[in-house]
Amino acid sequence: PRADVVHKKLSAEIGEGLRWLINERFLLNLSIIGALTNFFLHATFAIAVLFVLEILNAGALGFAVLLAIEAAGALVGALAAGSVRRRLGTTRTIVGALLLAAAANLFIAATSSYLAVAVMAALISLSGATWNVVTNSMRQQRVPDGLMGRVQSAHRLLSWGAIPLGALAGGLLGGALGLRAPFLVAGVALVLLTGAARRLRMPSDEREPVAN
Repeated sequence: PRADVVHKKLSAEIGEGLRWLINERFLLNLSIIGALTNFFLHATFAIAVLFVLEILNAGALGFAVLLAIEAAGALVGALAAGSVRRRLGTTRTIVGALLLAAAANLFIAATSSYLAVAVMAALISLSGATWNVVTNSMRQQRVPDGLMGRVQSAHRLLSWGAIPLGALAGGLLGGALGLRAPFLVAGVALVLLTGAARRLRMPSDEREPVAN
């Protein structure tokens, strides 16, 4: 049913969304992990074109093809996320997505093969799309309808706010230590974030997978 809208000051509505998210520890921790993941992944995205041109020697066309392959990986991840969650459960799905992205970044840091990098890039996009579908679905299920916009804004302040900072860090790191360094750092960081995700206290109604 449609509820009556009560107009408040913008600052009050922002504060209401922030307070709700802070008090919902599980979703807050997911937002923090998501922000850190964005930080480290976008550190690699910022130097990706240079990596393709200078390390892989693939040229402009090679970079364009790589972007298309990444998009295909994201599409597969988005379409498969629901099925994967039903089979594995929420915890295993989000942990698996982080671990897959970690392994792919470490592999990219160690290879000069364009084909291998293309496969790993597709897996990173697949894992990112899976993470987004599962965690956003959980947020939509758990946040009261009247607070959805405000809570989502608070979440995105954390999650999206980390993106330009990560891009800046990636450029500085790549310039100082070489173009492989951001991928290596991202891989190690994502391994640590995988461990943090495993220790999340999942809400009781999300703990067990739903069998088909």
